[in-house]
Amino acid sequence: MFAGVAPVPLLATAGFLLTTKTNEKLPFIITNVTIVVISFFPAVTSIFANIPSPVGYAVMFITIASLASLGIKEYASLQLTELQLFTISLSLMIGISSLFVPSEAMIHLPSSIMLLANNGLILGEHSSAFVSSK
Repeated sequence: MFAGVAPVPLLATAGFLLTTKTNEKLPFIITNVTIVVISFFPAVTSIFANIPSPVGYAVMFITIASLASLGIKEYASLQLTELQLFTISLSLMIGISSLFVPSEAMIHLPSSIMLLANNGLILGEHSSAFVSSK
């Protein structure tokens, strides 16, 4: 009965809110209840589980683009120093480029390190902490 994964708020939710201009709670409550109800029907769940990953990424593209525009607007409103701009640029380059490294290339690493090395967000964040501490 409790084997289903609960709906988790994602960072992309901010991008979804920007895209849809929806600020009410009711659509999110209805969606979460629908997900819970669907989880009781394995046949329906398997249909959604078999959707190819590129389709899911395409659906999230606009949401993530809206989130990126929100971040760019925030940075544009700040007076950043040259070191801060370098830190932001380096973090983005490391984080994004790590997404292009196939997971098979890291198979020889311990699993805990492989989980971190495959996550562009974590690598970008820690590279910015490293640069800003210098």
